[in-house]
Amino acid sequence: MNLNRDGQAAVVALLRGLGFDVTVFSTNRRSRIRPGFPDIFAMHYRLPGLLWESKVKGGKLSPKQAAFAALCEQYEMPYGWGGYAEAEQFLKDWGVL
Repeated sequence: MNLNRDGQAAVVALLRGLGFDVTVFSTNRRSRIRPGFPDIFAMHYRLPGLLWESKVKGGKLSPKQAAFAALCEQYEMPYGWGGYAEAEQFLKDWGVL
């Protein structure tokens, strides 16, 4: 059992259930995507895109992930991180739930 993958699957299901088109970028091997790029990109027909970094409870962003999150904040790109509970709260705060 992989807790991060299980949590990520729950977040993906939540987003898809709300009508988001979801792409998952995380893999078990090193990718060629920009270091710090989040695990999930979600698009919705009436909302801006959303980036999400999956983390287990108590997990923290790496320095590269934190730098990418700061870049998203600078450009007002919705970005969140955590597990299912954090995603649910993020979507409530964003006015989606």
